[in-house]
Amino acid sequence: MEYTLGRRDVAPAIFIAISALAGLMGVLLPLETFAYTLAGGAFLAATLFFWRFGLVILMLCLPIETAQIFLASGIYTVKFPVYFFLAILICVAIFLYWRPSGFGPLVAHPMDICLLLVLALEATALVWAPNFFFGATSLSLFVMNVAFYFIVTLTVRSPRDMSRFFDLVIISGVIAASFLFWTAYDEGFTERTFINKTIGYAYGLVEVENRPGGLGGVDQTAGFLAAGFILAFTRLFDVISKWKKYYYVVAGLYVFTGMLLTTARGALVGCVAGIAAFIILHNRTRKWVFTSMTVFGLLTVVMILATKPGFIDRILTGFGYTGTLFFSGDKKVDTSSEGEDSSTGIGARVEWWKKGFAEMNHHPLKLVFGLGPGGFVHYSEAPEVHSVYLSLFFDIGLAGLVILLFAFYFMATSSHKAWALCEDDRRLRLLLTGALAVTIGEVYVHGLIEYEYTSMLGRYPLLYLAMNVAMVNIIFKLRGANKKAVN
Repeated sequence: MEYTLGRRDVAPAIFIAISALAGLMGVLLPLETFAYTLAGGAFLAATLFFWRFGLVILMLCLPIETAQIFLASGIYTVKFPVYFFLAILICVAIFLYWRPSGFGPLVAHPMDICLLLVLALEATALVWAPNFFFGATSLSLFVMNVAFYFIVTLTVRSPRDMSRFFDLVIISGVIAASFLFWTAYDEGFTERTFINKTIGYAYGLVEVENRPGGLGGVDQTAGFLAAGFILAFTRLFDVISKWKKYYYVVAGLYVFTGMLLTTARGALVGCVAGIAAFIILHNRTRKWVFTSMTVFGLLTVVMILATKPGFIDRILTGFGYTGTLFFSGDKKVDTSSEGEDSSTGIGARVEWWKKGFAEMNHHPLKLVFGLGPGGFVHYSEAPEVHSVYLSLFFDIGLAGLVILLFAFYFMATSSHKAWALCEDDRRLRLLLTGALAVTIGEVYVHGLIEYEYTSMLGRYPLLYLAMNVAMVNIIFKLRGANKKAVN
């Protein structure tokens, strides 16, 4: 009879080896260094042996951008936040304990194929990237963003998993909102330390032009809080307990207030679009669409007036208003070159995009094949692309637009099929509605002017898409649908 070693067989030997190594380090290292090393080793072991523990930590740390390791070369600085390294650990853990019955198939949805194809084209485009270092490091971030997408689609395999995952996003949003409140009523700061000329680490709290960001970028954190609010709204209809309903109401309002404090117009529009999609799609709110949207609109206005009245002025100027401001200290909108909308907001984004288009216009081959990873930042001098739709186009050219169209088509058709399959299951349809609402609000709407794929910002749109794909896969599995049903 063939005998194979299991985890229980090797655990005693591993425990003895780790104990011996810890004892040796305790003798050789100073006490403080030994304590940090021991804590790091324990966390590493826990993540590798219990990947679900690592996934929880990954989601809680997802909004953290300020704690990072960075690489600097010339004028370029590439940042690797905490989630990048946690995602590597979880990928290793999943690989060590991979079995078909424990995880879903790697490729179970057409969106998976689209992402892998984009990854291959991005790697090919590295050949003509204007700066190889910046292009290669940007590509490494994209690889881990794609890995994060597959972590979600592989590990979230049941309605119970999905509801727990929604809760993780909400809790992570509460943490992000808490640090955002801290920054709103205190000054932001950044501490940077270089280990050598190229590598360093940094930590701090973000504040941009009196707009608090907390642990991450202002607009991206606001988008994440908007997603948390939509998911809290979803879970409110999913639970029966009165106390749980109170919890989701409080948590939802908490992250919504944090989103308003950022005065991020794109996040607010995305949040409104997501909530509108939920109200229209959900059975219990669809009957009172006008009433539900009116209540939500009044709630939004009241909370803006209570937390950040100046947000109303910022919304008005974002839509072209040039008259007297109502809630800000200035009497008139600043339209000079030093004004807000010339350095941030949609005005700056349009100027950056024009520079990218101009470079493609001067070299038609770049219109076909793209600027390569990091090419847009190189030619436009922008911090990032600031658009889900244009991100692939600037990187890999017309092929990126074609893949994007196919990806959206597959997402729409598969979601529609899953919607029809779960017609008689209230809970499945509710969870799908929540995932769809987040995708519509944060990818399709907010993604017009925010996010990209080949930077640390790419984790957000791929997270929202992964939740949608995972929920579709769950419904297909439970209802016996196969891949042919998608088409």
